[in-house]
Amino acid sequence: MIGFFFAAIFLIGVAGLTYYTLHRLVDTVAELAQPNQKLNLLSELQSEIFQITQIEQVDQGGILE
Repeated sequence: MIGFFFAAIFLIGVAGLTYYTLHRLVDTVAELAQPNQKLNLLSELQSEIFQITQIEQVDQGGILE
């Protein structure tokens, strides 16, 4: 009888721990899925640099690949 009681408490504890860690994992994934403003700015800057490079190559008579 005591073993059953300890097993039940253990299972309840494991269920609570699983719920808590799963909740934290979902929150972390949601946080990481949000767009990063600095990365967006960097991407835009790299795109502009690429476009300027392509324009300079055309102006200098270079061949676009």
